[in-house]
Amino acid sequence: MPFLVAALPYIAVAGAVAGTAVAVVGAQQAAAASDRNAAMAKSQGVQAMQEAQYAAAQVRRRNLAVLGRQRATAAASGIEINGSASDVINDSAIQGEMDVMAQLYTGKSRVRAANAQAQNYSDNADAQLLGGYMSAGSTLLTGLGGAASAYDKANPPKTAPTIG
Repeated sequence: MPFLVAALPYIAVAGAVAGTAVAVVGAQQAAAASDRNAAMAKSQGVQAMQEAQYAAAQVRRRNLAVLGRQRATAAASGIEINGSASDVINDSAIQGEMDVMAQLYTGKSRVRAANAQAQNYSDNADAQLLGGYMSAGSTLLTGLGGAASAYDKANPPKTAPTIG
């Protein structure tokens, strides 16, 4: 039994060190997961812009085909492409370009949302690391305090004899 009492401070220190290591490793793993999520969100933003650019290009191609058909139909009908016919074709071109711009705007909005999500994940990773390190420090200090208390109990102060 005296051996166990003498070993308590060392056991407390070992427990504190182990608890500290677990807290640090856990925080690092959680932060790494958040960093992976941030990278994935950024990748989704890039993909969103690529999709928007592709969709805008498709809209532009369709619009050019429509404009070509309008001009061909007008020419085949013997209508000169000026005045009202020209206004209709120009309106179609303007509306088509507005559709292209809407596609690009949607893509940019998705990129902003993905980048904001990536930043949130990155901030979360930083917070997880900080929280883990603080928890590790607290665990270590608590364990060392327990070790000191166990040491004091195992080694009570020797009192000097009183003269009296």
